[in-house]
Parts: sequence; structure tokens; C-alpha cells
Amino acid sequence: MKSKSNEKILAELQNSFDTTQLLDLVDNIDQIRARICEPDAIRAELLNLHGTAHAVLNEGSASIPEDLWEAADELSMELSDWADKLEAGSRLLDQLAALVPDELEEDEG
Repeated sequence: MKSKSNEKILAELQNSFDTTQLLDLVDNIDQIRARICEPDAIRAELLNLHGTAHAVLNEGSASIPEDLWEAADELSMELSDWADKLEAGSRLLDQLAALVPDELEEDEG
């Protein structure tokens, strides 16, 4: 049984929700997964960064290699981009989650 609030939310979503945004979210997840799961991808880059940072910070290297800050900056931007995409995906899913029936929402609260 639909409640009045659910009917209102459903009507709003039917008028404004673009379901292709869910496909965009799938594409974003696929891109992130590919970078995370490839053996020579982000994991290897982070391990290389660790080696460089360890040499500079823990072993007292006299110079700061350019690849330290460049790699850190690139990885930081990439992770921030992922966080933005995942946050947007979360907000998108929250819109659909708002369709929870009132009686179930009360049980969870």
C-alpha cells in the first residue's frame, strides 16, 4: 500500500528522475574498479609512492624527487574524483531509497 508521502515522492521522481543516471553510476563504478583491480594500477602506484616517501621521510634523503609530489598530487586528485562520483551516486540512490513505505521506515527507526 502506498502512503500519501510515497505517492508524492513517486510522482516527483516520475517527473524528474533520469534513470540513465544509474547507468552512469555503473560506468563510474566500472572505471574505479578497473583502476583498483588492475595489478599495475593504483595499488602499484601507491606502493611506489610509499617507497619514495619512505626514502625521503624516514631515511633522510637530502632531496625531494619530483615524482614524489607529482605522484601524490595525481593520486590525490584521482581519489577525490572517485569520492565525488561515489557521493553523487549515493545522493542519486537516496532519492530512490526515499520510496521506502512509511510502515517499514517506522520499523527501522
